[in-house]
Amino acid sequence: MKRRQTLARPLRGFTFLEMLVAMAVLGVLLTVAAPAFHSMWTSVRMSAATNDFLGALRLARSSALRLNRTVVMCVSSDAQSCDQNADWHAGWMVFVDNNQNGLRDGEDERLIRTQGGVAGVRIIGNSAVRSFVSWRSNGTMRRGTGRGSPQMGTVTFCPDADNTARQIVLNIGGRARIQAVSGATPAVCGR
Repeated sequence: MKRRQTLARPLRGFTFLEMLVAMAVLGVLLTVAAPAFHSMWTSVRMSAATNDFLGALRLARSSALRLNRTVVMCVSSDAQSCDQNADWHAGWMVFVDNNQNGLRDGEDERLIRTQGGVAGVRIIGNSAVRSFVSWRSNGTMRRGTGRGSPQMGTVTFCPDADNTARQIVLNIGGRARIQAVSGATPAVCGR
């Protein structure tokens, strides 16, 4: 019987020097790309926060129309009661406001939706929409009981880094639209 001779295959892999060069190239690429990733991540957070807020606004208005009741969206840090001392980034809730006072007065006022706090984005409403927004059964925005005064305003989304601020503008008809802020960051953002 003859034995077959097998030829030894050369080992394939990286040498230590090749591995060091590859790691150095990867380090340079990460150093260059990291700021772009941070900017992209901030932009994604801003878009998500803006879209979540806009979705809640639209849900509140459509609920007021569908239920034929006053519906309020207010700042809420605990998802149970309105918090007039916090800003929108603390969180919010949407509920049916039976007595039209802009506050959730207990379990008899149905909770429609809640949203927890938003990280990395500050959300600040101007004086008219600082802590709550109220829709009448016809979909228009009014403050207080009875006919009430018109309620319209602007909610500003301030990024935590150098990025474009965004705003949601609410008109008297109860409709909301997003607008990018061109030029300098709004004064409300504190920069």
